Amino acid sequence: MSDNNERDLVDEQISEDIDSVLSGRRKSVKAENSARPSAPGAERRAPVQRIQGGTRPDGAPVRPRQNAQGIPTAIPVQPRQNAQARPQGTPAQPRQNAPQGTPVQQARRAATPPVQQEQMPHAAPVRETEEPDDDIRIARKKTVRDKSETRVTDVGDKVPAAKDTEKKSKIKKKKKKEEDVGGSIVSSLLKTVIYLVTITVIAVVISIFIINVGNDVFAFVKSDELVEVTVPEDATREDIADILYDNGVINYKTAFKLYGSFKKIEENFVAGDYTVSPSMNYKQLYNAFKEKPLTGTQWVTIPEGFTVDEIIDLMLSYKIGGTKEDYVKAINEGDFSEYWFVKELDDNGYDHNRFYKLEGYLFPDTYEFYNASDAYTVVKKMVDRFDEVYGEKLKARADELGMTTDQVVILASIIEKEAGSSSDFRNVSSVFHNRLAEPYNYPRFESDATVVYAIAHERGVRPKEITAKMLEYNSPYNSYTNDGYPPGAIANPGMNALKYALYPADTNYYYFVSFPDGETAFASSYYEHEQNVARLREMQGQSSDD
Repeated sequence: MSDNNERDLVDEQISEDIDSVLSGRRKSVKAENSARPSAPGAERRAPVQRIQGGTRPDGAPVRPRQNAQGIPTAIPVQPRQNAQARPQGTPAQPRQNAPQGTPVQQARRAATPPVQQEQMPHAAPVRETEEPDDDIRIARKKTVRDKSETRVTDVGDKVPAAKDTEKKSKIKKKKKKEEDVGGSIVSSLLKTVIYLVTITVIAVVISIFIINVGNDVFAFVKSDELVEVTVPEDATREDIADILYDNGVINYKTAFKLYGSFKKIEENFVAGDYTVSPSMNYKQLYNAFKEKPLTGTQWVTIPEGFTVDEIIDLMLSYKIGGTKEDYVKAINEGDFSEYWFVKELDDNGYDHNRFYKLEGYLFPDTYEFYNASDAYTVVKKMVDRFDEVYGEKLKARADELGMTTDQVVILASIIEKEAGSSSDFRNVSSVFHNRLAEPYNYPRFESDATVVYAIAHERGVRPKEITAKMLEYNSPYNSYTNDGYPPGAIANPGMNALKYALYPADTNYYYFVSFPDGETAFASSYYEHEQNVARLREMQGQSSDD
């Protein structure tokens, strides 16, 4: 059924309801007018109310509207005011309105006879109201609402085929979207599971690696097996790591090297053979190849006549004071200006060819050194002892002879090295004093010991025998080729040598020769001295040309 037909039926229903209401009201008004006595001047009754009712075109009765108690509701009809007054008793003419409504409604209105008002004597004619009363308005609203609902219902029940297709398409798209969403959720869950599993596996692998490295660094659970390893000279941190890894002591070379770098461990490893174990942690392994700091003290005896080079080697053998370079720096550059004899040496100046500034001032004695002592402390302890021994008495004797303290020390060192025994100290001292007293005749000391000192220091090896060729050795310390005192002491003299350097014997000796058996032969003339030298060469098995 089309929308136009539906609207026609609804309009017909509305017209029928309204006509039924109007018809009922007319009949009621007519009955009341006939029953009312007609008297001139009587008051007009209230407008007659009509009850909805009547029949539809199809013959079905139209029920009158009822209130909540089931009583038919009357619709009051308001009298109309005609534009022109008509004589009393003149029947009212029906109002001619313009045809309204659909053709069906107009035909129905034409077939229905107009309601004639009966004339009532002495009463004003009853006029139809121009506007519909409340019941009619309510009926219209209800019908319109029913019409709207009917339209909505009918239109919903009859969707065009295109709309059905569109709806189905939307449903399919919705289902596809739901399927896509579902698939996306499953895919996301699967990715999440894979991600979590991957992270877990990586975390487990990393954790195992960290545990293994930690066990290697700290040696929590490792073998107690002893392993012999050899560290070469000038080994680096990388060399140590390779050696330990190759011998199965450590498992991670990189970790071992990083540990050493992080801890700033110096690469001053000591060459040698070591016994280590995998149960040792990285710190213990690094310390195993280094110098062991000693605790406590050691007693060290410095023999009389030892040179600085010999004292340094002796202290290093006890592992006291550091390195040879530490000792050389302390002896040549250390601040010992608190001692009067060192200050005197600085004030008077000394030969720049001097090998060691404090050579001769390291007093030979027996000392107790701390194993942890540094080179400066060791040297200072020996200089302290020289200060105690030399004293004011020897200083005063040196001033009496016109000698500086350094000259006394140099002379004492030559006496210490030349004399075969302490009993010869005074006579050997007299030889040099006699030469010093006659510089024009004996300008040089001509001591073999000075040549030996120079050769031993510069070549590192002390010659066992002196040849004639060695006496020509080019050195400022060679007292055969250079006048006067050598640049410095050639040894560290003991107390007797210092004493007899200031208290020589009263002799006329100008020469002496020391024999291998400890005997010393003195001579007053050169001829006598040549005889002693020939005897010495004969003992040594040398020719005069050697």
